[in-house]
Amino acid sequence: MKTGAHGPYRWLEADHDLREFLSLCPGTLVGRHIAITALDSGSFNPSGEDRAAGWSDSGGIAYSPRLESVAMLPPNCCCRECCGGFDEWYIFGAKPRLLGSICHANIFDTEIAPPNVFQFINFGGFQLSDPQFKAISDLFWKQMEWVRPESYLGDGDCSLLFVSSDSERFGSVRDILSRSPSRYTD
Repeated sequence: MKTGAHGPYRWLEADHDLREFLSLCPGTLVGRHIAITALDSGSFNPSGEDRAAGWSDSGGIAYSPRLESVAMLPPNCCCRECCGGFDEWYIFGAKPRLLGSICHANIFDTEIAPPNVFQFINFGGFQLSDPQFKAISDLFWKQMEWVRPESYLGDGDCSLLFVSSDSERFGSVRDILSRSPSRYTD
């Protein structure tokens, strides 16, 4: 596990996948709202049943109702039934405003500001600890500054990335993940 800090946020990279994270750290979502900006590299489109349960979407971003448990996550949002990766969630303590739209333009030629929302997890191998990704990491932090989530969760191809401004929540996640080796590592 690698850890670090940036401004009000602390981050970690772990060898777990999203399914393991949800099993080990369900409290990270309880009482929270999430905005799903990437699902298996694309967008999550809530079904009619999901919408009836309070899910919505706008601009390629899906928004949850207040989650009372992990069981409230739709099984087709690729978070409970598989470990596909390339999922990206922003976690909020209160219902977030609409963030904008997923932007597919060149990240280096487009302003990192509303209404442009970039999917950082889709940059193959993206890790905050990797100096080769410094340019991308700098843009990630710029997006975090205006989105202002309580936490961020990204399941990429190299690791799971958890970022939080809540130091107690971060410490709890770090402790749980460090005591629970991933089933998927050698």
